[in-house]
Amino acid sequence: MNKNTTKEFICPKCKKHNKVSLNDNFYKDSIPKIIDRSIFQVECSYCHEHVYIEYPFNILGDNYFIYYTPTVNDSQKQIGDYITRVCDTYDDLKEKVLILEDNLNDIVIEFIKKFILEQLSSEDKIKVDGIRYDSMNENNLNFYLFGLQKKAMIPIKFYEDILARSKIKKIKKGIMVDEYTYHKYFKLV
Repeated sequence: MNKNTTKEFICPKCKKHNKVSLNDNFYKDSIPKIIDRSIFQVECSYCHEHVYIEYPFNILGDNYFIYYTPTVNDSQKQIGDYITRVCDTYDDLKEKVLILEDNLNDIVIEFIKKFILEQLSSEDKIKVDGIRYDSMNENNLNFYLFGLQKKAMIPIKFYEDILARSKIKKIKKGIMVDEYTYHKYFKLV
């Protein structure tokens, strides 16, 4: 599955043309570099300026497969028994990796994110610019609330109850699951 792509770029500092070889496939040991974005960093072979280049690649985790396609937004083929997802922005990719590395169901996480936003807007009249799954500890799932620069903590028991009460459609291809699409695959019963 290892394969490299050659990409050309013009250095913003010295304006010279460069060619770099970029890895198309990453595994669990590369997760920290994906999270901190260092996998996108390349160096100009002339002036040694560091440049960031986003490009499509795949991530294979223990039980998931993610296509990162920053310029393409269509479905990809299913890979074996892996949970297969498509992400088209880095922020979506980072969140998806964090969710799946914590062995959580991303469809249920999207439902919980909507639940949190609805609770905040209806009860407290709080304006939140966005929400992202951040991490988990032994008791809670942590979500970052953009606009408030705070975290919302949801008990893991709540997640487990939602998961137990939900009917999740079997997905046979790589799809994008986000706040706009999760409801196609999720029903609370």
